[in-house]
Amino acid sequence: MAEFSLLITLGLMVVFAAISLFIARWFKQPALLGYLLAGIMVGPMGLKLITSPEEIGLLSELGIIFLLFTVGAETDLLKFLRSGPTILVGGFAQILLTIILAFIILPHLGLQAGLYIGLALALSSTMLVVKLLQDKKTLQSLHGQLILGFLLVQDLAVILSIPILAAGTDSLSVEYFEVLGLKGIVMLGALVLLSKMAFPRLYSSAAHSSELLYITALATCFAFIGLAYFLGISLAIGAFLGGLAIARLPYNIEAAGSIRGLRDFFVMLFFVALGTQLDFNAGSVPFSFLVSIIFLLFILKPLVFYVITQVAGYGSHTSSKVAFGLLQMSEFSLILLVQGKNAGVIPAPEYSVTIMLAAFSMAVTPYVM
Repeated sequence: MAEFSLLITLGLMVVFAAISLFIARWFKQPALLGYLLAGIMVGPMGLKLITSPEEIGLLSELGIIFLLFTVGAETDLLKFLRSGPTILVGGFAQILLTIILAFIILPHLGLQAGLYIGLALALSSTMLVVKLLQDKKTLQSLHGQLILGFLLVQDLAVILSIPILAAGTDSLSVEYFEVLGLKGIVMLGALVLLSKMAFPRLYSSAAHSSELLYITALATCFAFIGLAYFLGISLAIGAFLGGLAIARLPYNIEAAGSIRGLRDFFVMLFFVALGTQLDFNAGSVPFSFLVSIIFLLFILKPLVFYVITQVAGYGSHTSSKVAFGLLQMSEFSLILLVQGKNAGVIPAPEYSVTIMLAAFSMAVTPYVM
């Protein structure tokens, strides 16, 4: 039955993900928490049904690729650039301040681990918060628009940070950024040419058939990640730029929506696989680390948002809603933590504790808001 091991692993992940998703929905929790629970249940810490999730590692990475493609396709950069200094300056200031506070409070982590954990703490969950705002019909309110702007800044910041963090601080130099800049110019050049010359007519023709639109969107995604692979840059960046290439087309939402089912399946695999890797017996975590992460995430991070929004001229009521609406960590935070662990930068005990606190922050967000 060795040849069916991958199929059996996938089947177990899907079945337990479905069970856990029902549990999560029953308790009105985000799907992501259900997937993590499923991973814990089938992994070494639970029933030990899956002991080597590495065999679906490549498949689960496709979840991140499709996720970033749809984020890019639904991103309006012109609206982002017109959002004003509060969002642009304030958003990047919040990320920078949170990372600096992480370095101050957790100096023993070192530069690379501090960057990974600091950035992971700075990010908030776009999928969770936007869904909550939509359910409450407050997405178009003042605080809803401010929250949406901050989330967009964070998404762009983490996408730009992924290849830099992956390179490692020892590899960073003037030459590295020169080469990265040249590669970026090639990718952006392809984006502009295709979005202006080829894609309008291509997607106009494809829009008459849902099947053709689906295959065309997939082809666009894989074409850009193929170019990214050829240039030696992050496949996730390629997928995001592929989404941006169709973001200004009339059919961008339909194109992104056509692969949403495929995206959700691979995103599920990613987070279930992540749950199987959590090991609460990996070693003792210093109590000071646990307290520091809690302090950073639930006190200092909302305080930074509150101060930035207050300085921008908004009242205490709006500033409070923004601050507490964005206190949780993001799905991208989990992606960063996985990258840091795989690179050998983040120790296993700190990794597991931070993942669980990220999950807890998402669980409490609906009640805090």
